[in-house]
Amino acid sequence: FIREDLRRSLVSIHIRDIGVQEYQPVFDKARIKLAELEQKHPGFKLRLTGTPVVASYKVREMIEDLASSLMLAGLIIFITMAMAFRSALLGFVSVLPNIFPLALTAATLVWLGMPLQMASVIVFNIGIGMAVDNTIHLITRFQRELPIDRDVTAALYRTGMSVGKAVLSTTVVLLAGFGSVGISEIPVTRLFSMLACMMLASALIG
Repeated sequence: FIREDLRRSLVSIHIRDIGVQEYQPVFDKARIKLAELEQKHPGFKLRLTGTPVVASYKVREMIEDLASSLMLAGLIIFITMAMAFRSALLGFVSVLPNIFPLALTAATLVWLGMPLQMASVIVFNIGIGMAVDNTIHLITRFQRELPIDRDVTAALYRTGMSVGKAVLSTTVVLLAGFGSVGISEIPVTRLFSMLACMMLASALIG
């Protein structure tokens, strides 16, 4: 497309939607080549733009920000748990069931060959929040039940019968809510639904 009155031209290229990770090196190389052409032809300004290009850089920044915030959240959770339970050991132990749903979901993404997207990163943050909530309920109740008879097995049973039912009910309700989004015709929404359900179920198992 050429506009002689504005002294501008636009070259439009259609590309397949195969993910930011695949196109990022291509966009970087294209920018370098355009810069080289500018040097060879003084007076010309060449820019790589368009929704896919702009979105790729912005989405990558958002994913990196969310990933760093997820790591920070994990550290804060460990410190908070250790302080709340007055035990560094309990703080460490409480982190394990919270890592499990994250690791399982990440492994599933790798197994399916799916790149990291905004939807999947957001699910990670939801998952760690849900897992932490369950962990706090269970450990707090267990600490109350254990002094009754100092029987670990009996304390675990009573904890499961009391708090466990509430945790299970909450998870089932959330699974129904997130699962209903899976019928969407939008691929990103279906991905979010699938990962969210996987994260919630694995958090319950953890």
